[in-house]
Amino acid sequence: MKGLLSVLLYVALGLPSQPCPPLALTSDPNGDLSLYLEQGTPFLVSRGVEFRSNGKLYSSKAKEGDGKVPLKMTGLIWKNGSDELGEYQAVTTTWKTTTQNSNDNGDGIPAIMEARLYREGGFFIFTQNFPLGLNRTNSSDKDGVITSFPSFAMEEGSVQKAGFLAYRGSFSGSGYHTGLWGESAIADLPSGLDGTGPIVLFGPSEMSNLERGDDQDTPAAAAEDDS
Repeated sequence: MKGLLSVLLYVALGLPSQPCPPLALTSDPNGDLSLYLEQGTPFLVSRGVEFRSNGKLYSSKAKEGDGKVPLKMTGLIWKNGSDELGEYQAVTTTWKTTTQNSNDNGDGIPAIMEARLYREGGFFIFTQNFPLGLNRTNSSDKDGVITSFPSFAMEEGSVQKAGFLAYRGSFSGSGYHTGLWGESAIADLPSGLDGTGPIVLFGPSEMSNLERGDDQDTPAAAAEDDS
């Protein structure tokens, strides 16, 4: 496995005629990201980097006894740029695999993770790059994940109120579910290889619809009409 993987996160911010709230992207010294829709509490908070190679699971959050091998962050760089999608602000973190020895200098498999914020367009793009590729990535679990970036925490009270629309089922929209984003919603989110579809996150401006109970028909119907 070698190359570049990209993930697009487009935040549902309300009706097209409404102005886009100010978006922001921050990173702590450990490379954990916070995504903001407006000032104050973050909308989403990331929780580390993981990937499989050489029959092992490497993690920036590895702990003793959890079976994961530590990743060492070797750099964190901010930059501004532009491309065909517009102007962006980006943070890039570089990583290398280590052994279980905490004193390892991290001279192993390199990995490059980047998050870009396109404020004018109102979206984020995340990329994973493995310059030397990954080998023996099988997790022995059809629902297992080979690479994980970004991954977002679902902790009650730690992020700004948000809603979600999750598609699942053999025909994607046939088993959709809506609710409030948080730890209590984990059981309602689709997971695994079979029947998992896209997840749409709604910002605070859309929450009134969910709280009134309008979530049972409108989102799925709108999605079907646009297909």
